[in-house]
Amino acid sequence: MTPLSSAQTEAAMERRRPAGGAEPRLTPHRLEARQRLRCIAGHLRGVGGMVEAGTGWKETVTQIRAVRGALNDVVLILLAEHLAAIVAGAQSDDAAIDLTLLETKSALLGGLVMDDAEERSFGGPDR
Repeated sequence: MTPLSSAQTEAAMERRRPAGGAEPRLTPHRLEARQRLRCIAGHLRGVGGMVEAGTGWKETVTQIRAVRGALNDVVLILLAEHLAAIVAGAQSDDAAIDLTLLETKSALLGGLVMDDAEERSFGGPDR
């Protein structure tokens, strides 16, 4: 999936905004996710500054890992909201709930949350 530009993101938010320009009502989970994403954006700008300033690779990678961990936390917040909605509707349709839980489990096992412990190769061993 191609990331959206700032203009595309703003246009999407405008389409979702209720008449009169009022902010959409966000759930507590969404409010928490939005606040964390704002902090992550600032942290990421700082990492960009480190790259531009020529900061050592270890320090820069440490900060990138911190950003990745923070993004994983946002994923977990959104997942908690999703699972709470499933549990809230548990009495309505057990088959649909089982399917939704299976899809969620597949998404998680399929790499929705990136694990820093995973070994990744960047052009060769021991770089």
